[in-house]
Amino acid sequence: MPDLVDAAVRIDSELVTNALRHGTRPAWHTLRQVLLADGGLSVHIVVGDRGEGWELRSGPATAAAKGTTVRGLDTVAMLAVAWGATRSYAGHLVWADLRVGQQRSPGSGSPRSWTPTEWRFTSTI
Repeated sequence: MPDLVDAAVRIDSELVTNALRHGTRPAWHTLRQVLLADGGLSVHIVVGDRGEGWELRSGPATAAAKGTTVRGLDTVAMLAVAWGATRSYAGHLVWADLRVGQQRSPGSGSPRSWTPTEWRFTSTI
């Protein structure tokens, strides 16, 4: 998956920076390869922190209302096939998906809600 390395690093960096700047520590992140129902592969990136986060109702503009900059989330939306935010027992989670081998137009990653079923966090910051 060498074609996804730059996008995955950029997304992870943006989300970790947001978690450290605006969240409540500790923060954590994970990148994992996921087999999709259609047989395709996705790289699933999740960054979380202990903070209350923000509700994802209308996309990145909601984050701006909480005093964050939208620029980082716009970058995530441009690079990801899909992304979103949710709250969990552990705090606030923001996730992004990169589809392996799928061509997409910049900015087509749409924010949406998503509820995790299982997490294995690999790094605490």
